[in-house]
Amino acid sequence: MKKLYFIFIILFLTQKISAQENFYPGYIITTENDTILGKIEFKDEESNANICNFKKSDSKEIISYKPGEIKGYRFLKTEKYYISYEIKTEKRSRHVFFEYLIQGPVQLYYYRHEWQDYFFIENPEGEITVVMKKPDEKVRDPKTLRIIQKEDNQYKIVLMQTFYNCPLITEDITKMTTLNRSSMIDIVKNYIACINTSEDKVQYIEFGTKDNKLQFKIEFSLYTGIRYQSFNFEEKRKKHLSESMYSIYPQVGTEIGLSMPRVLKPVSIQLGMAYSKMGGADECNSLYEKSFTYYKKYTFNSDLLIGNLGIRYTYPNGKIRPTAEFGGAYTYLFNYSSKIYKEENIENKIIIESSHDLKPSDNTYFCIYGSLGVNFKVRQKSFVFLRFDYDNLFQKTNDLSSMQVKLGYIF
Repeated sequence: MKKLYFIFIILFLTQKISAQENFYPGYIITTENDTILGKIEFKDEESNANICNFKKSDSKEIISYKPGEIKGYRFLKTEKYYISYEIKTEKRSRHVFFEYLIQGPVQLYYYRHEWQDYFFIENPEGEITVVMKKPDEKVRDPKTLRIIQKEDNQYKIVLMQTFYNCPLITEDITKMTTLNRSSMIDIVKNYIACINTSEDKVQYIEFGTKDNKLQFKIEFSLYTGIRYQSFNFEEKRKKHLSESMYSIYPQVGTEIGLSMPRVLKPVSIQLGMAYSKMGGADECNSLYEKSFTYYKKYTFNSDLLIGNLGIRYTYPNGKIRPTAEFGGAYTYLFNYSSKIYKEENIENKIIIESSHDLKPSDNTYFCIYGSLGVNFKVRQKSFVFLRFDYDNLFQKTNDLSSMQVKLGYIF
């Protein structure tokens, strides 16, 4: 079992995020200003700023463009627009993809790097002002000597200096409670409205504000299969019946998968519920002396309700997609019945005892499980899957484990 978990961990750690797919209609703009339609991978903000994974609509080949290799790219559905821009510093310069937020007399760009948001304001002369907010700091108040939260408001001063020729906007900047995409768009739009003093109103274009949130994807699946169960309860061992019992029963279940394709498409959280049964018998014969023998038999039957929560890796490409999963599961026993039958022979006198409803000490058990399987693509977003699961009880007093074969359908 440890080897199985080790394989899962290696699969997660070695998979490159760049291999994930989440393509939407869009186009790229080449360095010769040609527009090529196709599909572009839609990922998180930081990834979008560093790479453009593109493929033509009728092709499976993925071409990766770095900033500088193309002029920009744009998604048609969300209207998010990225342009290649060269950032120059005293030490070095490099190209990145800026997200284009507003095009007008004042340009507004957005860039995210190492979990920090940066906004770039470009005036009509081509001069760039960088606006950012540093993380809050914990400092000691010199008067009370208490630790307080110090908020960085330097960005407000930068904005007031940038838009100095519009005093009316100073109040809007002062009221800003946070620095984000929405607040910056509002400030720049208000500034453009402020400088519209002539009859010919200055126009602007606002890009990509339709979808700025991380999208969640939900998948539903139904399955049936076979459950092979091995179990041995503490109560049975106290009766000197130590052998495990085995049973094979059908199983049905459903699962809900939750993932964030823009961040980590191959990985999903799985929440499932299944129903099955288990039952079995164990018996023994003992001979103490010629005049004293006894026979014991233990039988047990129960319905099972199994709830699981796990993490699944699914290979993101192709019609055949291997899967690996691990997590925890709670097994709930109900409608159970058990019986101990004892028959003693003492000097040819037979004594029969029978005890019913010998309940286990607990009817809920926590198991660790692992799973390997494969998804077969049958439609655009539908799959038939085959999986092999193994789980083992995380307890010392009782022994409960199972192997399962599942065949199901993902909607």
